[in-house]
Amino acid sequence: MREKSSFDGRDPALIERFLREVTDPDYDGPAPDLDAVAVVRAVIAHQHSIESMTTSLGLTEQSAAYVAACVDAVLPGDPTPAEILAAVGQAAEPVRRAVAYMSDNLREEVDVADIAAAGNVSIRALQLAFRHEFDTTPMAYLRDMRMNAAHAELENRSPGDGSTVSEVAMGWGFPHPGRFAVAYRVRYGRAPHTTLADRSRPASDGEPVTSENQAPEANSHDETDDRAVIEQAKGILMRVYGVDADHAFAILSRRSRETGLAVDALAAQLIEDSSHAPSAPPGTVQAFDSILNTLQERISRE
Repeated sequence: MREKSSFDGRDPALIERFLREVTDPDYDGPAPDLDAVAVVRAVIAHQHSIESMTTSLGLTEQSAAYVAACVDAVLPGDPTPAEILAAVGQAAEPVRRAVAYMSDNLREEVDVADIAAAGNVSIRALQLAFRHEFDTTPMAYLRDMRMNAAHAELENRSPGDGSTVSEVAMGWGFPHPGRFAVAYRVRYGRAPHTTLADRSRPASDGEPVTSENQAPEANSHDETDDRAVIEQAKGILMRVYGVDADHAFAILSRRSRETGLAVDALAAQLIEDSSHAPSAPPGTVQAFDSILNTLQERISRE
């Protein structure tokens, strides 16, 4: 047993990021204990609800230590400090080779074994090296590279040349355009259709794009995306909390007022987070309480 936890129980945002990573379908490390994941989220949600009382009683440190201890149970096989040091001691060169391989194969089907082979290290050593260098997993890093490439292509294409968001997304390894649209909005704060038909780009005749010469489907695509994202988020809330559509939308609206963020942005982040949350009791409601209370911490305001 470790004498000291790897986590600070006073940083729920960092803990939630860790939980999302180890429950991601692409996570390729030791299998997490999903019951422990549910417990951690339930404990965080409960402590958030009694935070003022905990503080007034002088129990902040003890509460943080309890959360940290629960987090430590998520990955019982976590590497020891010695294993981590051994893996990252020579991390730079394998990581450089791995990143170069990813860059050369962005449009190809690639898995973590391929990347590790390119870096000439084991899969586990590669995971630890990427955690040390970038604080992420190799596959998450690859998704970021592909998202950047798709974004750059969308900025340089337009509906007028026959381009579509689905075509661009699939070309860069995103087989589900709907999921791509949600991830894109979370990353860049707007729908991919908006980037594809950006009004700031010049029109084909050299004149600035205006409402008169902009592709007519641009705004309708954006509005349709917004509605679809909000409806999907409402469906998630209805299923988890057992409420009707109006109540689900009221939950999103309340969080929008509290955070100053748009409903569609919160909805997109909720969809992203829900893919990593427990799908059944125990812990589902408590986990979503925690997710709802911290949505704004994972949304870029840029």
